[in-house]
Amino acid sequence: MNVSPDDPYIGQQFGDYVIQELLGKGGMARVYRALDPNLNRLAAIKVIDPGVADDPEYTRRFKREAQAVAKLTHPNIVSIYQFGVSDGIYYMAMAFVDGVDMGWLIQDYRRENRLMSYDSLLKVIGQVASALDYAHSQGVIHRDVKPSNIMVTPEGRAYLTDFGLVRDLAIPTLGEIFGSPQYISPEQAINSANAVPQSDLYSLGVMIYEIVAGRLPFESENPNEVAMMHVEQLPPSPRMFNPSLPAAIEAVVMRTLAKDIAVRYESGAALYSALRQAVKLSSGG
Repeated sequence: MNVSPDDPYIGQQFGDYVIQELLGKGGMARVYRALDPNLNRLAAIKVIDPGVADDPEYTRRFKREAQAVAKLTHPNIVSIYQFGVSDGIYYMAMAFVDGVDMGWLIQDYRRENRLMSYDSLLKVIGQVASALDYAHSQGVIHRDVKPSNIMVTPEGRAYLTDFGLVRDLAIPTLGEIFGSPQYISPEQAINSANAVPQSDLYSLGVMIYEIVAGRLPFESENPNEVAMMHVEQLPPSPRMFNPSLPAAIEAVVMRTLAKDIAVRYESGAALYSALRQAVKLSSGG
């Protein structure tokens, strides 16, 4: 990976970890691979981006993410090792996942003009659904479930990551945070304070749609238009884009993407069970 020579954090030490390589960055933070030389242990270090390091809102959100992840212990949720401040810069050290994100995998399948097998789909969705159910049981709503926030190892183990937009139900919110338009639930697109556990499942449903149809349900160059499509329009039948998709699987996807929260599956376990049964029915099992 090409790293800018003027990256201010390469070679710097945050807590026990020395930053080695930039893995990715967004509007609020950068994520690096780092090494604890004492334990010879790799970690993913998330550091507030220099451009927003002085913004108290970003600092508050960053701390909230660390606190939310720290109270979650689940085999499919990335664990946090350390959180602190170094020279005024907030950082958190998390378990390093040696794998690729689902966004990359989906694009790779698309480049090769093929679709993920149903067995592989079930394996990933089952793990993510379990992680979400656990987070929800702890009063935590992710609010930004999307392929790029799901890491998958070569062995097929999935990890839910990036709780940067997390909502802790114990803390009031004004709904000032917006998720990713392509995967956002209708109620969250109107006001993120409306997010409920089924909002995360809706976003997971968009990812399932993308995997089985080979494209997103709503597409536009304007992010706001995409968000409003989730609010106002019914998603097109995924069988329009993948005629070989069994009707039973399509039915599960469309229920997951229902505008009415009460129509959606009540939990990740229920969604996964329905999807598994649909695959079994479709394969004649």
